[in-house]
Order: sequence, then C-alpha cells, then structure tokens
Amino acid sequence: MNDASNSNKMNQSNRQGVLSFSLHFSSFFPLILVLVYVRIRKAKYQLTEEKERQDQGIAEMSDLPGFLSVRVLRGVNLVSRDATGSDPYVVLHLDHQKVKTGVMKKTVNPVWNEELTLAVKDPATPIKLEVFDKDTFSKDDRMGDAEFDIEALMQIVKMDLEDIRSGTVVRTVRPGRQCCLADESNIIWENGQIVQDMLLKLRNVETGVVHLQLKWVKITGMISQLGVNGRNLFLVEPIRDFDFLRPIFIGPVDSRPPPPAVALRLRLAVAADRQSLPAAVPLPIAKASAVRGAVPKSTTPYRKPPRIVYFKSKTLEPYHLHSSPPPQGTKQQLNPIMDGLVGLLKVRVVRGINLAYRDARGSDPYVVLRLGKQKLKTSVKKRSVNPIWHEELTLSITNRTAPIKLEVFDKDTFSRDDPMGDAEIDLEPLMEVLNLDPENIRNGTIPLDYEELNENVKKVQYAVRGELYLRASELQKEGKKIIFTNVGNPHALGQKPLTFPRQVVALCQAPFLLDDPNVGLIFPADAIARAKHYLSMAPGGLGAYSDSRGIPGVRKEVAEFIQRRDGYPSDPELIYLTDGASKGVMQMLNTIIRNERDGILVPVPQYPLYSAAISLFGGSLVPYYLEEEANWGLDFVNLRQTVQSARSKGITVRAMVIINPGNPTGQCLSEGSIKELLSFCFQENLVLLADEVYQQNIYQDERPFISARKVLFDMGPPMSREVQLVSFHTVSKGYWGECGQRGGYFEMTNLPPKTVDEIYKVASIALSPNVPGQIFMGLMVNPPKPGDISYLKFAAESKAILESLRRRARLMTDGFNSCRNVVCNFTEGAMYSFPQIRLPQRAIDAANRAGKAADVFYCLKLLEATGISTVPGSGFGQKEGVFHLRTTILPAEEDMPAIMSSFKKFNDSFMDEYDGYGGGSSYSRM
Repeated sequence: MNDASNSNKMNQSNRQGVLSFSLHFSSFFPLILVLVYVRIRKAKYQLTEEKERQDQGIAEMSDLPGFLSVRVLRGVNLVSRDATGSDPYVVLHLDHQKVKTGVMKKTVNPVWNEELTLAVKDPATPIKLEVFDKDTFSKDDRMGDAEFDIEALMQIVKMDLEDIRSGTVVRTVRPGRQCCLADESNIIWENGQIVQDMLLKLRNVETGVVHLQLKWVKITGMISQLGVNGRNLFLVEPIRDFDFLRPIFIGPVDSRPPPPAVALRLRLAVAADRQSLPAAVPLPIAKASAVRGAVPKSTTPYRKPPRIVYFKSKTLEPYHLHSSPPPQGTKQQLNPIMDGLVGLLKVRVVRGINLAYRDARGSDPYVVLRLGKQKLKTSVKKRSVNPIWHEELTLSITNRTAPIKLEVFDKDTFSRDDPMGDAEIDLEPLMEVLNLDPENIRNGTIPLDYEELNENVKKVQYAVRGELYLRASELQKEGKKIIFTNVGNPHALGQKPLTFPRQVVALCQAPFLLDDPNVGLIFPADAIARAKHYLSMAPGGLGAYSDSRGIPGVRKEVAEFIQRRDGYPSDPELIYLTDGASKGVMQMLNTIIRNERDGILVPVPQYPLYSAAISLFGGSLVPYYLEEEANWGLDFVNLRQTVQSARSKGITVRAMVIINPGNPTGQCLSEGSIKELLSFCFQENLVLLADEVYQQNIYQDERPFISARKVLFDMGPPMSREVQLVSFHTVSKGYWGECGQRGGYFEMTNLPPKTVDEIYKVASIALSPNVPGQIFMGLMVNPPKPGDISYLKFAAESKAILESLRRRARLMTDGFNSCRNVVCNFTEGAMYSFPQIRLPQRAIDAANRAGKAADVFYCLKLLEATGISTVPGSGFGQKEGVFHLRTTILPAEEDMPAIMSSFKKFNDSFMDEYDGYGGGSSYSRM
C-alpha cells in the first residue's frame, strides 16, 4: 500500500465537525488510526463599547477571544459506589456547554489526564464539575460535585506578562468557605502560557478530590482595539464556517475618529455574508440602518473579497465597517497567522496498529504533525507496536487545501530517532462538507446536529446490530462469506415460509384473483375461504387503516387462542395488535416510565430492546441476574436485595420483565418459578411484563411452555384479581418466523379501565398497525384444523421446522461443550445458544490494549477468521469477569456441522495463541 492509497473516512457528528481518518502507511508501515476533530466557531458579530472606568480602560466583552482548556488530571480517594470500586468519569458544565472525560474502570484513584475545552462568555460564571460512577444497566451514580471560578485567571490573562520569567507564580488563590478548593491554587506564567493548578474537594460525599489544570488558549488577532480620543472600541472579527477571518474596523467616512460622546452611543447592525444575505444579521445591541449609496474604500485583497457595508449611528453620523489593515495608533496588531484563519483543527491521535519494529523488543513510537511552520507531537509510548495515545493536538488552519503531514518515529536515547512511516491528511473533503450555508442555520445551531439531539436518543445502545454487525457488513461488501447468526431472523438463514398463510395473504393482497375462474386451480379452497373471511373484516382492504387497536375480528381470534391455551376466557377489548411484539413492549414501557427515578427490573443477560427502550423513555434499568449454574434460573433472595438496593437510591421500581423462553439464555421457566415471580410482583406491587414470543420454540418435552397468565389465574384470588400483567406474542418467532411481516399483540390483565383508555389514546397516534401483519397474527392463532384441506401440509411443515430446530439446538450445545474453555447450557427454548467463553488473562490483556471489551475482542477475531457473526455477551449484560457470546441456532441443519467445526478450529487456535499451552480441557454440563 502506498501513500496515494490513503483513505479518509468522514463523519460529521456535531455542529463543529468531526472527521475520522483511516491512514494507510507506506508499504512497510501498515496502519495508524487518527481521529480528527474540527472546531469551527459559528459566525459572531459583535461591537461592544467600553464602559468608562477611572483607573483602567478594560472593556466589558461578552465574547472573550479564546477558550479555556481544562485538563482533568486525576481523582484521589473518590467514593466507592460498587463492591469492586467505581467506574468514575468527570462532567464539566458551563452555560449550555457540557463536556466529559472517559470512564476509568474499577478505581477510586483514577488518572484521566484528559483535556476538555470550553468557550467562555462571562468570566464571572462559575464552572460546575460533577463526578459520576458509570453503570451499564442503571442510572449513573453521583460521586460528588464542585464549582470553581476563573475570574482570577481571567484577570491575569488581561495582563502583559511577556517580560516575566517562565515559572513565575503570578497569583495565589487561597481556599475559602465559598469555594471548593482543597489547597492553595497557583496561577503561573509558564512557557508563554498562563496555567492554574487546582485541587477541588468534592461536595455532597464523604471523600474525594479532583486535580485540574487550567490554561487560557488565546486566539490573538480576533480582537482589534482602536484608540478613539482616549477611549477604546473593541471589534470582534466574524468567524464564519470556512470563510476567512475578516478583520473589521470602524471609523468615520472621512477617516477622522468620532467624538467620545458619539463613540459611546454607537449602535450598529451588520450585514456581511459570503454573497448576499437577505437581511442584516443584527448584533445583540444593534439598532441602526445601512447608509445607502456610499462608496466603499479600497480593501485588502482576499480570495473571497468581503462585502463592504456602510452604516450610520443613531446620531445620524455615517460610519462604516470595512475589511482593511488596522489604522495607525491601534494598540494591538493582528497576528499574521490569523489573517485568513479558517479555524482550529483538533487532531486526536487514538492509536497505532501493527507499527514496524525498530528495536529488538519493539519500538518507542510517537507521532508528529506538520502544517506549514506548525509542528506538534504526541508523547512516546514505550515498547509497543500497537500504541494507544488518545492525545489531542490543535492546529491553526489557514489554507483549506494544504495537507497535514503525519510522521511516526521511534524514540532513541543515544541516536537519531528512526522514522516509522508517514502519511498525509487531505482536508479538502472536510472543507466541502462543513462549509455550511448560514441560511440553513438557525440560532447558531444545526437543528439535527448530534449535539442538539435528545440526550435519551444518544444513550440508546443496541448490541444486536452493533460493532460486530457493522464489521460483518463491511466484510460482506468486500466479498467474504458471512453467516449472520446475530439476529433471530429465520427466513434470512434459509427457513422456508409456511405455505398456507402465504396463500391467504397473497389473495388478500390481490383480491381480484378471487374473481378469476381459475383461482381454485392454484389455491386450496380453505385458503380462498380464509382470504374472503379476512377481507370481510377489512372493507377497505389491506391498503386501508384499521381500528387503532387492530381489526376486531382478528382480536377476537387472538382471545379464542388465549382461552384454548390457558383455559380461561380472554377479552378482545384488552388485546391490542401491534407491529411486532417490540412495538407493544415500547408502548407499555412508555406508559409506565414517568421520569428517570422510575425503575424497570430486567433479567440479565437481557434482550437489548429493554435497556434501549428504558434509556429512550428516560427511565432507569434495574438489572436482576439470572443464575447460569442453575440453568439461568432465578435467585429470589438476590432479586429482593436488588429491589431494596434500588429503592435505597431513590429509584421507584414499577415493573418487572420476564422473557420466557429466555433470550439470549434459552431456558424455560417452570410453573413453580412463575408462581414465585407472580407472588413477588404481588408483594412488591409491580406490573409484570411477560415477553412470551418464543412460546412455540420448545425443545424439551419435560419443560413445556406455561404462560404467566395461566399460572396467575390458577393461583386464584386475591392475586388473580390484583396482579397487573401484560403479555406479548408475535408471528416473528416459532415455526412461523415471519419477522418482516411485523405482526404481534399484547394482552392486558387487571389494568384499570382509565389506564386502558390512555393506552388506546396513545395507540391512536400511530393510526393503526399494519394490516397484513394483523392477518398473519390471525392465521397464527387460528391455523388450519384437522379436516381442513391444508391441515396435513401445514402440520407437516411446522413439525419439520420444530424438529429440525430441536436437533440444531442439540448440535450446537454439544459442539460448544466439546471446545476448549467453552461451556454451554442446553437450549430448552427460543432460538439461541449462549456459551460462556473462559478467556485466558493474556487474551483479556490483549483486548484491553486494543481498547475492546474482552468478549468483543474474541467475537471480532471469530468473525475475521470464520465469517460467523455473533453478538458478544456484554451486549446483553453479564456478571463481572465472565464472558459469553450469543448465536442463533437458525443456520441450515446441513450447514451446522461445518459451522461448529469452523468454530472449534478457530477457538483452538485462539486458545493456543493466548492460553500459553497446547491441549486443554473440555467443559460440559450435559
């Protein structure tokens, strides 16, 4: 690979821009990854007046010419929020800005050493610091907070310190009752920068100190200061998206300075866009109109000459803003680097992969960036060819087309540093994407920019289609054969659809076929009769909306199915048809969750729908762990402790989820376990959400499926009248596997009528569930019966699918249990195997070096080697230090031996590489 083949990957993810590069080194330097963050400030036009002061002429500016860099160094003796410590991270708040560090795992003495940048508008506004403990399945716990102000720092910023020796302590800020300083804080002039170190004592906790280092990053040239009869006018240059900075000055048309009284009363409006703004962009204090017909003065040439706009003040004396060098007498000259500045480019050097060896034991690499006369470099990483830097370097961009040169060197103590490769970063695509038209920007933000999104949306994670799935899709595009076992999608893996339901829906979709005299030659009579039956329920056909709850006739069929299954009557008015069970689950969670203090008990390992939906609706997930050693059974002692712990943190636990048969764990709950669950919900006053979508997928006759509803009614009053229960089912699973048809339902038991009315109101917003999916649901709960023409074929097809799934479940379980360091419970139901992978410590260490969770690391290696796309157990939740993966049992039965052989071959190779010895033991629970 050569430099010409360098590829750039772009991802604009916030209002200021993000560019992600994959840089391919020259032939002997494989790869280095760099994330480039671009911070381009929105257009700001502001002319502020100096308020007269007796002793000094310091302007009161609403926008300061620079940014505050806050380096979060470390935490000391933070509080422990979990049994194994805490996973702390820091959040800084200033005005509407919110920035945060990364998460440090399992430590109360974290070392972050991360730099966060804030734009400061008012130096008097304190900055709030908060520390949180990261939790995967519940709201992050608070670990204390503090506030600090920067007024002292900003006073020093305004001083002229050029002649002071580096290292001089300019000022010392001492602790006081009104501040959170834990010790004296020194402001130091160091190497041309003003630096303040501070230790902050955290409030509202027993212990904890955070060490910060503040720096003021000054952008010289942004403010021109003109002397006007002994007074000062401060004029802020406009910074527009990828327009050149244009120095703006003010003076009378005849170039004489205005009298002081006029200068102090000046109020301007500004119009200065690239071509022609339909209206002037007003300053916050602007109240003036342009002077028409005036002749502009000559201007300094620019690549895009700015429009010269004339103005007049409220005193009717004409003034103009013009782009030209500052007049004589200006107290501060423009920095040449700012003349034509496009913006600041932040380059985060994340890591290197497979760098060249330059010494016997590896290399000591560091990265250098060059742009014009600017040269920046990272720290040195010792003895590594896969270094992780996570360091941010900032460049001033003055030329949109000039590439950035990236070089990697091996640090040598007693000789010249050895080159390890180079590459160039092309910025032109970035400039094109981020060169936004101001007319499309309102209030200085992009409406659907990442930073402006609903925070709950950004919190949502869904591992089933996460990193592994995306990588598998990339490999597939490159021509690699991929076996997608990450999603329970039967037809995508070769399961043939049942004939009868497809015949019925085909006739419903094309009702004119029913009038064809030859229709009986193609379709059986019972399929024709059933199609006419459903069309009579939907007078507008499949293209018309139905009742928001679903077609009444189909809901009646669902109620009859439930009565046959459970032996107790069901009310169609309490059954709602939905676009798959997932929509029903989300509708109920949205109804239950009122705020972030409302908690939902979810089994872990869990199906990520629940954690994602709870995050989306702003609630708190309360995980309860299933016991793998008891075939993923329930531990009611731990369950009660979980509820008590959540309530002690102020969480109101309102509902409990069960998945039966389990996803991803594949267990079937016994009748006794379901009774205990219902009793628990009765005692704790919880709604039970029973996810029973896999009730047809049963592979052990001694453990049949029993619905929560049947057990509840078998238990009798008072529980059968008081426990609130919502049950879910779908056509996507079982031997139907019609995932794409999106048919499902939920049934409500013991919910108050007014609550049902509110649920109906919300369902009405979506108008109606899709009608073909409703018909599939009707066919699933009312299939051909003995004596019907299609019965024998339907029974044979469904039996063949279930028996094959049963055999595949056994093949996969036995295959996993024959592998070294792998153990797997038998899949009693559902569509998945969830083996535990006992990863060697060397593999865990390698995963940490690669910045991956250990099971993600394993699954990525598996994908690259075999093409088998799985889901890491961390996506479902698992106990600390235990690793799993989930795979479906859906690949074709004839392919299963080859798949398991491929897995075993990979696993043996992986364990040989990381376990440090050959051979190994095999684990089995069967």
